[in-house]
Amino acid sequence: MEPVIDSAFWRGETPVILASDPPLASWAQEQTPLRGHVFFRTSGSTGAAKHVCLSKAALRASAEAVNAHLEATQRDRWLLALPTSHVGGVGVLVRAALSDSVWVRLEGRWDPERFEHLARAQATTLTALVPTQLYDLVRAKQRAPEHLRAVLIGGGHLSEHLEGEGRRLGWPILKTYGMTETASQVATQALGAGMGDPLRVLPGWETRRGPEGVLMVKGRALFSGYVREKEGRFVFDRPIDERGWFETSDRATVTDGCLVFHGRVDHGVKIKGELIQLMAVREPLEEAVRSCGGEGEDATIIARPHDRDEHALILVVSRGADAKRIQEAYHARVPGLLRVKQWIEVPTIPRTALGKVDEVRLHRLVDALTAGDILSWSLS
Repeated sequence: MEPVIDSAFWRGETPVILASDPPLASWAQEQTPLRGHVFFRTSGSTGAAKHVCLSKAALRASAEAVNAHLEATQRDRWLLALPTSHVGGVGVLVRAALSDSVWVRLEGRWDPERFEHLARAQATTLTALVPTQLYDLVRAKQRAPEHLRAVLIGGGHLSEHLEGEGRRLGWPILKTYGMTETASQVATQALGAGMGDPLRVLPGWETRRGPEGVLMVKGRALFSGYVREKEGRFVFDRPIDERGWFETSDRATVTDGCLVFHGRVDHGVKIKGELIQLMAVREPLEEAVRSCGGEGEDATIIARPHDRDEHALILVVSRGADAKRIQEAYHARVPGLLRVKQWIEVPTIPRTALGKVDEVRLHRLVDALTAGDILSWSLS
């Protein structure tokens, strides 16, 4: 269901389950601590399905911080192009409601040309997109309407190349860092930011460095906990310490109020005893694909267990992509430890609704392959 953000929404205590799940809805109504919460179903990109429970107070706190950062007022017009089953889409609705501003929706399937046309026709000033949507706008050579003040980009990795191409087409990009557990943004570039400008921690958030450089956050917009289904019953889990700190799965540093993201903890693998962050392969792989005339969604790299080296990197390409050329171009850009040992062709690389690589489905695809489906090459 889609929440209607009105006075009744704020007063209501019945939990809002955004993904239809009658048994969960029935269970949640009996949970006193979860009154006035909105349930967002998520599996991230690597984990089992669960629900992130955000109180309406947390959603309000996040929207107030973002609105203040964007200097949003009643004169603004939001363009909604994200699904309202995700916190990014609901965030747009809540921000518009709290600033008493108009919002319009891009109906139907995502389409970059219709998005640009609607943004121009409705004189929208603010919107939020994921990198995949920005990629489509750039590929379609769509120029930003002059009245658009900011495009919040979150939900995935934004390469420097894509950011640069988007800015050249006039899109006023503001990179963000956040997650469903924080009701969207923790840090965002300032209005008018350019390439390389820092992400500033938003009001209401405290941050600190946890074990092994893991980012810990605390604030009014933090979620209350997770609901998971285990052995046929629902279980509420609150992974927040007694002082209100939540340990994220990200490595990041915060200096003078500016946040720098270094990668996810669960995206690190050991190869020959060295810890490798898979984030380190994204930029060179995207460059390699482009140099071969391909598209950004044509290839990805995964890590698989390896008897000798602990893990091996494997190139996965969509059917029709030139794997050998991509591999050669990629190897020319990386040190030996980041080279791939094998390549796999799949019909298409599975992605989540927000355009991220769906790691769970992708690894299931790979698990189903036979040895003959996986081709090797010499690294000499």
